[in-house]
Amino acid sequence: MNLLIFSTKQWILIGSAAVSALIGVIYFLFFPYDLITISYLSVIIISAMLFPISFYEYSVNSRITIIEEQFPIFLKDMADNLNAGLSMTDAVRTLSKNDYKTFNSEIRKLSNQMSWGVSFENAIMDIIKSLKQSVAVSRGLAVLLQAFKSGGDISPIMNSVAESTIILQNVQKDQESQMMQQVSIIYMIQLVFIGIIIVLYKVLIPITTSGAFTLSLGSTVPGMGGMQGGGLSTDYYKGFFFITIVIQSACNGLVAGYTKNSSLVAGVRHIAIMLSVSILLFSLFVLPRILSITAASETYSVLKGENFSVIGKARYDEFPVENQRIELIILNTTFYSMTSSSGDYKGMVTAPDTRGRFEGTARVNYEGNTVETAFTINVR
Repeated sequence: MNLLIFSTKQWILIGSAAVSALIGVIYFLFFPYDLITISYLSVIIISAMLFPISFYEYSVNSRITIIEEQFPIFLKDMADNLNAGLSMTDAVRTLSKNDYKTFNSEIRKLSNQMSWGVSFENAIMDIIKSLKQSVAVSRGLAVLLQAFKSGGDISPIMNSVAESTIILQNVQKDQESQMMQQVSIIYMIQLVFIGIIIVLYKVLIPITTSGAFTLSLGSTVPGMGGMQGGGLSTDYYKGFFFITIVIQSACNGLVAGYTKNSSLVAGVRHIAIMLSVSILLFSLFVLPRILSITAASETYSVLKGENFSVIGKARYDEFPVENQRIELIILNTTFYSMTSSSGDYKGMVTAPDTRGRFEGTARVNYEGNTVETAFTINVR
């Protein structure tokens, strides 16, 4: 099998698929099957699939844009050289030494082919094939080729093609500037959508998963298979929000690409951008687990030197922090307690020997994270 039948784009897609498959195999062999790691795995696989082809398409489109900008300049310079009495071969050889940026490679190839005896028609056809992604250049070279076959002075035709190409480019730039406003609106919609998800997760979800909300429902939630109110875990919401972000990014990216370039393929780059920003914000504000602790004195007021109990709960998202040491600090004196299997703790603390209102601190360390909260006691 001849491997050269695959184009650069196809090789990038094959390589991206192979890397994504390898990442998936490594994950299933060495990493735990929880929502956090699966979400990160999804991010990595999607990035491995989209980013290479996106950057390739971007580089190709950037190259074509530069060539289209330099094409009218090349035609005018060619017309000037022909008017100066140079032959077609000499004119091309002279222009191959000029700076036309990324268009230089095509001009040098044209000059080399003509110096090797390749006809001007065949050399131009090769350029048309290599630049078939640019409608303006392909059409302009096709007109130039037909004029050359017809014979006579083609300098005026070159100038005419150059002028018409410039006009067409100006029209396209005006259209793109107008479409950019629509694309900007699509990007704003994406950011607003991410903002809504963050607010839902930070404000609404804690309310719905709290014990007070569960008690207020008082019964099972219809359609949840007997699941009690507040029974949905934060991992469920994270997974649901992550899927909606991916779908929203894909849809908005395709719409942005079609709006600006009238091509769904061009939307791959917008998908990569939107997905990268969305996943970054999701990873910063939604995906990480939150360690929390509560603390309160069972007694509002105690005597000097009297022992009193501090109760509270330590959680990692909605999961209880089990069998972890709790530090209860008051006036630089530390007392200790342990959490139960439900994350609850109860610690005995000795009140200070002076009267007044004092603020203590409850602290827990879990999986490298440390969090603390305050409790107050009135000593009489």
